[in-house]
Amino acid sequence: MWAVPGAASWLRAGILPFALALVSPAFGEPDSFQDSWRWTHFTDADGLPSSHVYTVIESPAGTPWASTGLGLAWYDGFRWNPAGKPMGIPPSPILSIQPADGDDIYALSAGRLLRGNKRHGFREIDLRFDGNSGKLERILAVRDGLLLESTRGLYIF
Repeated sequence: MWAVPGAASWLRAGILPFALALVSPAFGEPDSFQDSWRWTHFTDADGLPSSHVYTVIESPAGTPWASTGLGLAWYDGFRWNPAGKPMGIPPSPILSIQPADGDDIYALSAGRLLRGNKRHGFREIDLRFDGNSGKLERILAVRDGLLLESTRGLYIF
C-alpha cells in the first residue's frame, strides 16, 4: 500500500480546512429579508376575501388560515380559498381564529364562535352557558381548551 508520511496530518492541516471554508455559511452572503425574491404578496386578487388581514394561523393538520375584514380563507399552497357563506362563514370581519384539533379551527365573527374546517364547513357553537355570556370579543387557544373573552368576563371552553 502506498502511503505518504504525514499525509493524514497534512490533509487535516491544509485541504480539510480549505474545503470547509468553501462551503461554510460564514463565507457566503448573509440572508437578507430585503431580497424581493423571498416575498410573495397576497391580496384579494389571490383569493383572500379582503386584503385587510387580522390573523394568520396554521391548523394542527398544517392548513394555513387567514382571518380578514370580509371573511375567512385557507391556503392550498398556490392560492387562498375563501370560506364563505356556503361553508357557514358570514361575509363579515373574522376578528380572531385559533387552532382546534385535527384540521379544525375556531373563528370569531360578530360575537359568534364558529368551529369547522375546509372540508366540512363551519357551525356555530352555542355559548349560553350562564344565561347571558355577553358579546364574545376575543378567543385564545390554551392547553386545556379555549379562553373566551366577553363583555361579561372570561370563560374557559
